[in-house]
Amino acid sequence: MPTRAARLNALICRIFKSAFSSALLLSAIPFCVYAEVDPYLSAISQEAQKVETPAAPAVTETGEPGTDDGLSLQAFEEDLKARYKGRYTFYQKLPRRTREEVFQEYRDGASIDEIRKKIMDRFLHQ
Repeated sequence: MPTRAARLNALICRIFKSAFSSALLLSAIPFCVYAEVDPYLSAISQEAQKVETPAAPAVTETGEPGTDDGLSLQAFEEDLKARYKGRYTFYQKLPRRTREEVFQEYRDGASIDEIRKKIMDRFLHQ
């Protein structure tokens, strides 16, 4: 069994190591903070963000081309079917070319209300 002096010595060593580690860690924090506000490093970071690699065209699991944000015709149709079953029924009765045009307008930013109206207009006037 260790003597009292040996236990005290071990305790002092643990405290010193812990305090030394803490002091070392705390002394490094200002350098980390400074690195974030350093004008040179900020300029490099901004330039790096400007450089983008050209993205490959998105392809869905079925091999169908999609948009840059991953939205494909199939995903659009599934969403339409899930949220607007009645409109989806009319949409399915449209010719393929018309369905693609409706999808293209949706991709270009038309709201879902505009898309629903367009589906009915196209269905009634085919």
